[in-house]
Amino acid sequence: MGRTVVRFTRYGVTHGANLSLAVKFALCEHAGMEQLITFRETREMSQKALAALLGTSAGYLHDLESGRRRPSPALANRIERLTGIPREALLPDVFGPAKSEAAA
Repeated sequence: MGRTVVRFTRYGVTHGANLSLAVKFALCEHAGMEQLITFRETREMSQKALAALLGTSAGYLHDLESGRRRPSPALANRIERLTGIPREALLPDVFGPAKSEAAA
């Protein structure tokens, strides 16, 4: 059985055809983090400034944006309130798939 290769890049995701549910959730989460990066960059905010608004550290925010860590459900809720990014896009395995993903 062949391996499915998934590669996350700052500008998109490339992957093979047979994706497991866990990988699909990871792809959704990555899309949510891309939205967070876009939110921050379009407002010309530093990671430190956004982290302060979210009540977390700049290092933790960096880890979230780079995909090294996942937000807690409480932080996903704060991100949704501040940015409008659906919490489902940030943690689909906790809150269910984002509405746009569920419709597909």
